[in-house]
Amino acid sequence: MGNDPTNAVQTLIDDYVIFPDIQHVGVVAGIISPNIPTKQTLLFAGGDTLWNTKHQPLDLHGDTPFEIGSITKTFTSQGWYHCHKSYDDFKLGQSITAVDLNERLYDLKIKELANYSPGFPTDNRGGWWDPSVTETLPNLLDFLKDSINLPQNPPGTCYSYSNFGWGLLALASVGVSSYEDNVFQYWTTLMSEVTSFAHMSTNTAPYNSSMDDSLPVGYRQSGAILPIDHNYAPTGPMLMGAGYLVSTGNDMMKWLRFNMGLEGIYPEFYLPQQPVWTYPQCPPNESKKPVMVSLGWFHHAESVAGAEVEYLAKDGGVAGFTSWMGFQSWVDAEEPSSVGCFVLTNSHGASSLGTTIMKLLLGVPNPVLLPVEPDYVPLPE
Repeated sequence: MGNDPTNAVQTLIDDYVIFPDIQHVGVVAGIISPNIPTKQTLLFAGGDTLWNTKHQPLDLHGDTPFEIGSITKTFTSQGWYHCHKSYDDFKLGQSITAVDLNERLYDLKIKELANYSPGFPTDNRGGWWDPSVTETLPNLLDFLKDSINLPQNPPGTCYSYSNFGWGLLALASVGVSSYEDNVFQYWTTLMSEVTSFAHMSTNTAPYNSSMDDSLPVGYRQSGAILPIDHNYAPTGPMLMGAGYLVSTGNDMMKWLRFNMGLEGIYPEFYLPQQPVWTYPQCPPNESKKPVMVSLGWFHHAESVAGAEVEYLAKDGGVAGFTSWMGFQSWVDAEEPSSVGCFVLTNSHGASSLGTTIMKLLLGVPNPVLLPVEPDYVPLPE
């Protein structure tokens, strides 16, 4: 057994929450490693000074809720499989039948929505559509019906971080046959089924305003605290599949364990990780390096003791919150992963913390906390 990383991770997150001007930040970090005597643990920082959205004291523990942003996409991808048992040979137009879609939209493959190659532009710094489009189902259906040039790039040919595409994947999962379909409720029920399969609690659910008193107060990237009257809805409701879930440290540990194969080898969890695509980036980002993806997950590599170690990860960012989850690749090895972690915080730094913790767990010597920009979902109108 190697060195127990618990103290190093605790020091890292303790140091992170010591800001002179940001006094109410909390961090929950979950780590899994064979070098931990108990094999896994939850760690906390900032609990003594944490506030809720009403700027009142809030306890920090394993059931404290956080908005998880785009980690929602890993649930959305699995939601499709839960309903249809395959990602192959399904087209968007077969599931969204309330309006006539143009040929390119109709033929858009479900797996292209889930593997970041839908052909829509990257939108993690703001949507290319009017915000009202994703506020209601009728608005979105009218937009799709009237659009003749979507998607803007040939699907399946280039990478883009498309929250719009993930919104469509959630709608396709539950089906849309009329303007009156209560798709948000259908998707809420689907997410309940997905999380129940992973033995997660009802604390993991789509955001609603009744959660506000239990949520930590959010901080912007600039360090500004969100005002008491801030609307904590993560994004437009029709982008629910892109980043609408709220979860807790206890539940995220269960999601991590299931994705690592530690609770059994289930196709719901290993199939989204199994196919790997490497795509050049869509215009105007062609000059940036290609991206390696699976269904919902991103692939990364670290050099450890002269060998390349691959891990999968997904981050998340909405106004006031960021998140990160990652684990050593395991599907090709045909045995469960042994190393993984996640970070939840009501501030900007989950991706920086998560990647640094992952390096610690993999054995990278003396990893340095570097700024890592999370992938955001577009804000609601």
